[in-house]
Amino acid sequence: MSHKLSNHEKDILKRVKITNDAVFKWIMEQKDNCLKLIQAILPELNIKSIEFHAQDKLQEYEKSKSIIADVLAKDDKGRLYDIEMQQTVPIKLGKRFRYYQSVFDVSNIRPGKRYSDLIETYIIFIFKTDPFKYGYRKYTSKGIAFNEVDGLLLQNDTHLVMLNPTGTKGDVTPEMQQFFDLELGVLSDEDNYASQLQESMIDFSKDPERVKQMMTFEDKLNDVAAVKEQEGENKGRKQDSIKRLKSTIVMLKDLGISNEKIRSRMHQEYSDILSNEEIDEYLAVLDK
Repeated sequence: MSHKLSNHEKDILKRVKITNDAVFKWIMEQKDNCLKLIQAILPELNIKSIEFHAQDKLQEYEKSKSIIADVLAKDDKGRLYDIEMQQTVPIKLGKRFRYYQSVFDVSNIRPGKRYSDLIETYIIFIFKTDPFKYGYRKYTSKGIAFNEVDGLLLQNDTHLVMLNPTGTKGDVTPEMQQFFDLELGVLSDEDNYASQLQESMIDFSKDPERVKQMMTFEDKLNDVAAVKEQEGENKGRKQDSIKRLKSTIVMLKDLGISNEKIRSRMHQEYSDILSNEEIDEYLAVLDK
């Protein structure tokens, strides 16, 4: 059964985008949305159910850099899934994956356990553009490949999946393509997964506090981009952008987000764009 979107609903869906960090997280907190996305990404696993995994903060050691996953879930066979909506393609993408994997491994094995007790993990990055420029919709990797023998893999139960909504090569499920279309702003009037997500996006817009949070994240992204564009061109304008970014951090704090989470999220999201010194300068407002 189809559902024709009203002009008002279309206007909402132009503003409330699934690529927005706050929107994506909230929508994926609804278990059926999350389960269907994982099933769409990895249909070969025949996943029947998931449970959300504790994700307040994951880190290797007390003083090491922590990460806060966008979506962290376990399926009915104990496999762990981390799904991350990426706003940009990190310059050091391989090292980001390496760190994520090490944190998940250390966080999910207790002292006294054996290496064989490590759980199977899938780290999934959803991009807005092609991270490698080869035109594939989905890039996958598992284990460790050897240079000397084609196809020789050291299996270690780690998997990396990178999704590209602009791709034209390779097959994906209809539901995955619907998600890609939604990423690109193509709306659906059909009774399908995309319409289910659209309904959740419209529900998101009904809470003013959620919308305010969405806007602060968008402002933060815009200000970071502005800072980088102005670097070396106009120091005065750069300082204005930094001030606006600090104001955004204050608004996040007013929304009840803890200082620790703001710090962790900023370093996690922008360490590939800004230096640690720049990020710390922006975060100094939290100490005032």
